[in-house]
Amino acid sequence: MPWLRPATVDALSAARSRPTADLQIIAPRHRAAAAATRCCGAASSSPALETMSGDTGARALLRARPDALRLVDVDDSGVLRDVDTPAALPP
Repeated sequence: MPWLRPATVDALSAARSRPTADLQIIAPRHRAAAAATRCCGAASSSPALETMSGDTGARALLRARPDALRLVDVDDSGVLRDVDTPAALPP
């Protein structure tokens, strides 16, 4: 997510440091559109994430635990851009 503004990173970091459940997946949201990228807050989420592979990310985990998702509203359209390969990065 190379297009994130520093204030967005700060907001996500602050939300991550205040977990509200045993598992917390934090996602930025810009103008009611959730970003593709998530970050995890609670340490107990790591075993579930370690078993994931491919380009599906935390999709299966979110389906199993929709209560774990915490959206953070940000004024940053950069959260809507996704990068999966180095070729997708600007020169």
